[in-house]
Amino acid sequence: MIKIKVFNTEIGLFQIENHRLIDELILVSLHHEPEVLKLERTWEQDFSSPTSSRYMSYNFLSFSGTDTLKEIIGLKVRDFFGLKDMNLWCQCWMNIHRKDQYLDWHTHEKCLISGHLTLQCEADSETVYFNEKFFRTQNNKGLLTIIGKPDVMHRTTLATGSNPRISIAFDVFESDVQKEESWVKL
Repeated sequence: MIKIKVFNTEIGLFQIENHRLIDELILVSLHHEPEVLKLERTWEQDFSSPTSSRYMSYNFLSFSGTDTLKEIIGLKVRDFFGLKDMNLWCQCWMNIHRKDQYLDWHTHEKCLISGHLTLQCEADSETVYFNEKFFRTQNNKGLLTIIGKPDVMHRTTLATGSNPRISIAFDVFESDVQKEESWVKL
């Protein structure tokens, strides 16, 4: 685990070395992509991110084969921020970007913590953050990034390869007071 502080925001970078798990999550993502693309858009900001724009219409963690990911998110978030006894809920979705697609500038408002796990990408794939100044991280297979503030602006670079860039994003909430139907308990 690498813990860095960027412009008053703690960011955790964890490399998940279980490539079998990552490969299984890629298959789960691609298997469910057609059905996700039929769901209602819940975010109209960016049309170059078709799966991301439906993020509130489903929860990736409800798909078969994602239990280990759910455990990892829960453990890493709790350990990183010292939230051992807190009741946590998660909204989780997939971002699949094909050539020339990207995820535009956005924040994850109203959540406690947000993050993303890169499953597949080209060597030039980056996530760009802006919180007073710009900060970039190089995406790579198995990189789990946890962001300690919901208002950090970020975006991805343009997908350039013949294989899609696939990541799993999530928002973590500290209680079920405003719980949405799609949230999953961590």
